[in-house]
Amino acid sequence: MKSNLQLILTTNILLAFFNVLLINNHPTLAKVLDVLIMASLFLELAKVFREGR
Repeated sequence: MKSNLQLILTTNILLAFFNVLLINNHPTLAKVLDVLIMASLFLELAKVFREGR
């Protein structure tokens, strides 16, 4: 479980960095990427709370 959470957080950090690079040239794509990052974090937090950890 811990490695899964670490993988998701690392992926989201990389996506956020990529998002900063995208925001000037492709603002719509950057917004879509924002939604994907937030959805991923929300789902992972929901899973953690559901498991009671």
